[in-house]
Amino acid sequence: MSKTLDMLRNLAAQRPDDFDVRIELAELLTTEKQSEEALQVLDEAFSLRPDNPEALRLYGRVLYDLNRLAEARDKLETASRKGLPDAKSDMLLSHIYDKLGDQVRAYELYKLAVRRDRDLEAPSYFETIRQTAPPIAISPGSLERGMDFEGEISRLTFKDVGGMDDVKEQFRINIILPLKN
Repeated sequence: MSKTLDMLRNLAAQRPDDFDVRIELAELLTTEKQSEEALQVLDEAFSLRPDNPEALRLYGRVLYDLNRLAEARDKLETASRKGLPDAKSDMLLSHIYDKLGDQVRAYELYKLAVRRDRDLEAPSYFETIRQTAPPIAISPGSLERGMDFEGEISRLTFKDVGGMDDVKEQFRINIILPLKN
């Protein structure tokens, strides 16, 4: 790994405007647990492309490793707004919110991450945040609380309810015909 690191460092020095080399170097430094140097390289990358979602996600991961949770949260939230959905970033944000004490947000982000990538499912972590998250209010400002309910996947099929033709007919009668009148 050290040869690869040295090669990427030299390449970054030779190509001061190469964003991709800096990202590769920062990823390798992060893998090697050289977080401080990774932050410096990412700062250089940000000077080239300030709002790049990939760099923001990597920066957030490095900040998380350094236990700078609020800064990591900000970087990852910005990356989520500016880039494509990323399940791993959502899962990391879930862990960050959990450590910051916001179990409701941690729970929501965990569910979102698992919906996007089933391989990220972690039942023990899920149970931990599920048990510590307070019940969600039914309406804003209301003291009433919703039930903590996990829906089950239905095993019903169209055949169980009369088939697709019946569903289409109900749709036609209840929605399409009133619109024509």
